[in-house]
Amino acid sequence: MSVFLSPRSVADPRDWGDVLELWRVAQVERVSLAGAIAPSSLPMPLLASGCFQLTVHQGFPDDPDRPPLNPAASDEDYRRRSVARLEASLEFCARLGVPRASLDPGWAFEEAWLPGVPGRPTSRTRALDQFKRSLDRLATRAEQLGVLLALSQGDPGDRSQLLTESSELSRLLTDLQIPFLGVRLDLSRLGAWARERRALPADWLEDLAGSIVELAIAEPFQREWRLLVDEADPRHRLLKAHPAWSSLPLSLSLPGASFERLWAVQAELEVLMEAPLLGPALPA
Repeated sequence: MSVFLSPRSVADPRDWGDVLELWRVAQVERVSLAGAIAPSSLPMPLLASGCFQLTVHQGFPDDPDRPPLNPAASDEDYRRRSVARLEASLEFCARLGVPRASLDPGWAFEEAWLPGVPGRPTSRTRALDQFKRSLDRLATRAEQLGVLLALSQGDPGDRSQLLTESSELSRLLTDLQIPFLGVRLDLSRLGAWARERRALPADWLEDLAGSIVELAIAEPFQREWRLLVDEADPRHRLLKAHPAWSSLPLSLSLPGASFERLWAVQAELEVLMEAPLLGPALPA
């Protein structure tokens, strides 16, 4: 398994140039780019040099002063502007040779949630229809650019967000029939789903197994170790449904971690994932 480290774990966006230069010297090979950061703050010559393998998530790069992306917005102007920003991210991927771009689902709002301003809710059916329209447009542009796409599931704690259930995501994939659209399975959100429902995430790990093309994990990542590596955990058996588990890229974000801690966790995961299936359980 290839683990991609997020600079957001250790740096303010204004310091990304310094962090990535340090990582280049330290021979970090894989970097996950996500979050709101102005393009002008990026060290583009370094990123374009080919010294890093890259993954890109959620419209990166995007100015933090802009309102949140919502490709499911029922307000047509807001939806179109969100799609245009996501298309710009696809073009960024194409320029840097990033093979796949992933994105979060939208929200069932007229526009989007803003800090201190409650969103104006709309029907979930309407939001899903708008999201499908956006994905059709993004798929057309992605195909032109030669960039693959992946969808993350929604946050189970956010009732207004789409794709919080595996059935919703599975139906969307079936309806769209986009051959290069896969699933970016966020293991932190999957753990939150399992704790909230007090149930095994069997539908996520069995029904969507053939569609999962990427993984992501963030703090509190310790809660997800058993899901990844412990053969005594019943969820471990479910993970075996994936036909090529060990080849999946994993984006790792540990906000507040030191670089040394982030690098150590990457090394631990990569050693564990070299074993057949998911390897042995972590020591207590």
